[in-house]
Amino acid sequence: NNPLRILDCKNEICIKAAKEAPSIIDYLCEGCHDELEKLKSVLDSVDVEYIIDPSIVRGLDYYTGFVFEYKYRGSSGKSLSVCGGGRYDNLIEQLGGPSTPALGFGIGLDRLLIAMDDADVFIEKKPVLDFFVACVSSKEANFCFCLVKKLWDEGIKAQADIVGRSLNSQLRFATKVGARFLMVIGNEEIKNSKAKIKDTKDKVFFEVSLGDNFGKQVANILRKAL
Repeated sequence: NNPLRILDCKNEICIKAAKEAPSIIDYLCEGCHDELEKLKSVLDSVDVEYIIDPSIVRGLDYYTGFVFEYKYRGSSGKSLSVCGGGRYDNLIEQLGGPSTPALGFGIGLDRLLIAMDDADVFIEKKPVLDFFVACVSSKEANFCFCLVKKLWDEGIKAQADIVGRSLNSQLRFATKVGARFLMVIGNEEIKNSKAKIKDTKDKVFFEVSLGDNFGKQVANILRKAL
């Protein structure tokens, strides 16, 4: 009744049949192929490990695009599936609502707690955004993601735009979420490998280089200011 379920079947007969089934990767339309390459580019830019697995089947049939699972590799070396989800661009409209492209995921709370305990993760009661990286256009987005990753590596709560907002909308969003520090990245900043950081509280600017030690420079500035 549902041929796709064979990919998710644990029966040995199903597993054997699925191994010889054609791969969906070989039948992507041009648009889907471009979206996949774009997604891979973003993940590569922030050093997220991933495996393209054409056999993943989610339990619900309303997904319309890529689906994913997130796995945590524990201290024992074993992987634990923490969450999974994907795109479902038609669901809201099918239920009688307006056209609402969407992406979502479900988390296994018990597995998440196990992973957090294994990784010694503690969440503060009132997380505050330290730093927001705004990009002039989508061309600089991947570069901004790289900068955010460097800030994360230094323990800095940082964020960049992920939904394609205009520059002005990004700046308004940064103000709304209370980002203490703000930086705008455009072609000139990338070309010169330098940018200015604005302290939104004290109204002062700091110039930093965008090289390998970017994260440490920002960490030193924040350490003195906070």
